[in-house]
Amino acid sequence: MKKILREKPILYAISAIFLGAGFALLVFALLMDQDLQARQETQNTVLSGAEKVKTSDKKELEKLAFFNQQVKLSKMVLLGSATTSFWGSSADRIHNIALGAQRVSDVVVQPGEVYSFLEHLGEVSVESGYKKEYVISAGSTKKEAGGGVCQVSTTLFRAVLDAGLPVLERRGHGYVVSYYGPGLDATVYGPWVDFKFLNDTGNPIVVKSKTTNSTVSFEIWGIPDGREATTTPIKITDIKEPPKPVYIPDYSLSAGKLWCTEKPARGMKTEVIYTIKRPDGSQDSQIFKTKYKAWGKRCYVGVKIN
Repeated sequence: MKKILREKPILYAISAIFLGAGFALLVFALLMDQDLQARQETQNTVLSGAEKVKTSDKKELEKLAFFNQQVKLSKMVLLGSATTSFWGSSADRIHNIALGAQRVSDVVVQPGEVYSFLEHLGEVSVESGYKKEYVISAGSTKKEAGGGVCQVSTTLFRAVLDAGLPVLERRGHGYVVSYYGPGLDATVYGPWVDFKFLNDTGNPIVVKSKTTNSTVSFEIWGIPDGREATTTPIKITDIKEPPKPVYIPDYSLSAGKLWCTEKPARGMKTEVIYTIKRPDGSQDSQIFKTKYKAWGKRCYVGVKIN
């Protein structure tokens, strides 16, 4: 009887050890499961868009296969992102933004390759699905297919800056656009004015877009190499007040109807210094200078056709 009593504490201790180990294993398994779920969600977020990449040729298939492999190995992370708002835009402008963002998205860019916005955007016309909306052309606004697409290129430009990638071609607008302000915009107008950047990370990257009912966003995914990117605050000089409002006859509007396409904008010059710092201590800087015209309020007035 005494022997049994003496052995009970030992049995209790052994049981406690096994129970403690079992509990620890359970907690570890739960944590691992949560980690796997999080990693899977990250993979699915990127992969869902990547699967839309056109695979009509061998090169694109190879790109997609390599990208899928990297995502499955959980090496790709979000390198940079940006969002702009188009709240208050017309239905046709919103349509063009959503369509343009979709067409330049889900692109795998190989190391050393240049991403051309116009190349991935393709033809901009009514036949290719765009609506006619106001654009800046030759110093004035007029209705053309694809009005609003510059908001897409501007948002991608800002995501590229956030990711720390070299910009090869960028031009600002002729005047400050109220949707995204001065200094960090990027206009496009095919085939002459493009936005381009270089993938110099040494690994493939992927460009993804997303639109809501009032915003457009871009994300750039890739394998981080330790670089850091900074932009200085926008330096504004040579400010000029906007001229008087301009009213333009428009036979497409009902008689007397007023449609204002732009708010008054001050003219100015801006300068932003963009710097990429690499882990080896080297760095590159680019200066983005933009000159904006003073722009008056522009309204279209419906005119009766006789």
